[in-house]
Amino acid sequence: MTRYVAGINGCELARKVLTETNTPFADAEDAMYIDKGPEYWAGWALAFYQWYNGYSFMEILNIVSMEEIIAMYPVFHEMDILQFTEKMQRKMKEAYPRTRLRLRREICGFSQSELAADSGVPLRQIQLFEQRQRDINKTAAETLLSLSRTLCCRMEDLMERSFLSEG
Repeated sequence: MTRYVAGINGCELARKVLTETNTPFADAEDAMYIDKGPEYWAGWALAFYQWYNGYSFMEILNIVSMEEIIAMYPVFHEMDILQFTEKMQRKMKEAYPRTRLRLRREICGFSQSELAADSGVPLRQIQLFEQRQRDINKTAAETLLSLSRTLCCRMEDLMERSFLSEG
């Protein structure tokens, strides 16, 4: 019979299996270790950052090595995880200074003025998106659609990956 396990930890699962198979065992209280150490924290923090911002692990680790993340442990492990994500976001922006809109525009060979003329999106708005002074993720779908059609891409290809507020 197939069973689904949800909401129990590994010790509870082992105890259940041993009990149901009539296997003798010395039962012990589950131990929870609060401080898992730098490596554990670094893996957890990296996974959180990847989930929160949508970068792949490879994209992140090409910019910030696992050793660098582990080295952040003494400073960040007791802080709110958003402090770590903000630090990582600054590092990623340094490595990827151009927005996705600008990269796509340059690949397609458009100047900002040409993109504005062909898409119908005001030049100043394009400039603000590319300077990250205006959040393209919060613009009207109509604007994204016009830009994406002109640049022959999907709307989501122009959106920035960060969910952090620009401050």
